Order: sequence, then structure tokens, then C-alpha cells
Amino acid sequence: MKFNPNDTSVSDMAMKTVWYATVQNCNKINSALTFYNYPTLSQGAIFLNSYLPDSVKDLFGNTLQTETESFKYLFEPNYDFNTTQSNGAINTDTMYLNIDILLAYSDWLKPMTKKYVF
Repeated sequence: MKFNPNDTSVSDMAMKTVWYATVQNCNKINSALTFYNYPTLSQGAIFLNSYLPDSVKDLFGNTLQTETESFKYLFEPNYDFNTTQSNGAINTDTMYLNIDILLAYSDWLKPMTKKYVF
């Protein structure tokens, strides 16, 4: 797509691949899409922003939300470390595996205020 942007067949295949993988991830169909190999999908998909329709972008955003759910505790100021078993643990692997994707995904959001909130 980089060297021949007018070739829509390649961008169409890329869109269908992202759609297929994200649908499988959302429905928990593909056991190969686990937390630790999710970056394999997301690091490639994040650069396809201008080639993906909004419906596929929304699916990708949903998978990103699901995969990084444990990230929320990193910024909770009153997190009770004594309740990690019942309240959810802080998963620092999220930071190392997905922080680049989260930052790049924020550029997909419109309007600018959503980017700031994200």
C-alpha cells in the first residue's frame, strides 16, 4: 500500500484481514489471539487508519479496550493494593505490550477533545 496506494485490492485485503481477526477476537473464536500475542495484530493494524472503514475501526477499538482492560488501575489514585484478588490486579504487562498501540490509537479519535480524554 505504501508503494502503490492506488492498488485497492491490497488495501481491501488488509481491511478484511483486520476485520476477520478483530471479529474472532471479539467473539473469542481464535484461541491464538491471546493477551501476549495480541500486539502482533494490533501493531500492524494501527497503521491502517486511513484504509479502514469506521465499522472496522470500531471493532479494532473494541478489541483494544478488551485487551487493555487491566490498564485502568495504573491511574487510579486510591487503588487498594490489599484487594488485588477481588478488585483486579494491576497488570504492568499491558504497559509494555500495548502502550505504543494505545498512544497511536488516540490519533484515530475525533474530535480533538476525545484524544485528550483518551
